[in-house]
Amino acid sequence: MEVYDKISLGDTLALNLQYDKAEEAYLSAKALSAKIYFDRGRDDAMAALEKLYSDMKDETAAGNDAAQAKAEDQTAATSVLAEGDASFAKGDYEGAKVYYTTALQKYTALEDDVQVTAIQQKLAVTEEKLAHQKELEAEAESYMVQAQTKYEEKDYVPAKKYYLLAKDIYATLKNDDKVAEIGRKLELIEMGITEEEQAKKEAEAAEADRLEQERGAVSPAGPEALPTTSPTPDGRQEAAPNQEPVKDNSVG
Repeated sequence: MEVYDKISLGDTLALNLQYDKAEEAYLSAKALSAKIYFDRGRDDAMAALEKLYSDMKDETAAGNDAAQAKAEDQTAATSVLAEGDASFAKGDYEGAKVYYTTALQKYTALEDDVQVTAIQQKLAVTEEKLAHQKELEAEAESYMVQAQTKYEEKDYVPAKKYYLLAKDIYATLKNDDKVAEIGRKLELIEMGITEEEQAKKEAEAAEADRLEQERGAVSPAGPEALPTTSPTPDGRQEAAPNQEPVKDNSVG
């Protein structure tokens, strides 16, 4: 009776996951069975121990798997959060928002309240940055429209001013494509001509070269000059039409 009481106690302790105390109860039942030469009780105690050790092994393996999975989730969450911080530092607030949102989901699943609160604060700041960025983009676009209007009107001084204002904003937003585009516009303005005027100037230069080549093909001597007088049979010069006759001052 005492042997089976100890085995029953061990079973109850094992069900409550008190494996150390259950092991003690089974070992005590085994020892008592051996002491009184109760083979059946000893075999039952041994079977209970084997089952206990098997359950403990399975639970340990499951615990290890769960711990490994949790560690992997923690690593992934940390990596995503780092990507969000990097994007925020570069001014890529759209990208930062995506990373922070993903990190928030991961840390919520991990029940890490400290990180959840920190990421929520980062998301709030990111939203503010995005709103300000959109305002700056709208302002820069307004300057671009005004600059283009003045540029087409060939009013270059205000066009340059508006382009420079837009360029400063795009530089702040780290929009390199827009900065380069404005740089090319400013080069044309500095020349004081539009793209169409530049094309017209090149066409005029080509036409001038053509005319110069045509003039070079004509003989420089020109038509022969007509004589103003013609000799007579007696050696005197005869006046050309519309000229005074040449006087003969010779004697006799």
